[in-house]
Amino acid sequence: IQARMRQQTESALKQANAILFLVDGRAGITPMDKHFADFLRKQKVPVILAVNKCEHEAAAINGIAESWHLGLGEPIALSAEHSLGFEDLYHRIAPFFPEENQEMEDENQELGFD
Repeated sequence: IQARMRQQTESALKQANAILFLVDGRAGITPMDKHFADFLRKQKVPVILAVNKCEHEAAAINGIAESWHLGLGEPIALSAEHSLGFEDLYHRIAPFFPEENQEMEDENQELGFD
């Protein structure tokens, strides 16, 4: 099973424009997070690091600070439960999908949105 999981992961990486790596800001960085971060740093695909469960300032500060040690660049603070940080995440992901962005802009213009 482990070999098949690795094959699927490698296949997905070959097709990916970018990778969203999500860690738990409350739990802190785990050995498994470090393992996957090491693996992702060796890939030729850009990685976007997001830290979830950052709805409280103390959790955000600690989770973000600790996530810098993964070596994946500037982390984005999120709270999926409270819908915080999604605009920042969108702006970080959007450049990797220019065709989709153009289609959305075209649709918005057709509907009369600015």
